[in-house]
Amino acid sequence: MSQHVLVIVKAKNCGACTFLEKNLERLKQEIVAAKISLRLKEINLASTAERVDVNVYPAGLAKMIGYFPLLALIPGPEWDAAFAKGLGPNNNHDFSKTVSIFNGVVGADGRAVNIGGRDLYAGGLVEWLRSAMESPNFAAAVAPVPNFPPLISTSPAEKKDSAQVCTWRFISRRR
Repeated sequence: MSQHVLVIVKAKNCGACTFLEKNLERLKQEIVAAKISLRLKEINLASTAERVDVNVYPAGLAKMIGYFPLLALIPGPEWDAAFAKGLGPNNNHDFSKTVSIFNGVVGADGRAVNIGGRDLYAGGLVEWLRSAMESPNFAAAVAPVPNFPPLISTSPAEKKDSAQVCTWRFISRRR
């Protein structure tokens, strides 16, 4: 299973983001100490008016940013699926059904809305990560994929002649 992704979006002209930046190493250590395995993606913007580059991150993520700093936990398979679609403005992968936002929810317009509640610096981050990963929507997004048998046998008897193994090669045709 793919590791979940904690996306942290910060802006240089945001006071709370500056405070978060100063405490980020301590927060990372809390996550490690709690034995929570995830990928961390930090997005640093020049200002709160700047948009996330859709050639680097999915446009659906850019659309979601409604306040700063934004901490969004995205199921690993969802994150990977968004990148598999290719980047650019047409990749509008919708994270809204599976994302968990620290002290926030996804509004009707697809943007994060801050509702407050947890203290990020008093163990609140680890508490939120654990509860988010146990939520039904999050669990549904990371449901195990059935284990199908391999398409090509790897038994020693069949491996003796490697010329028998087919490697797929797709060639696009002009229409």
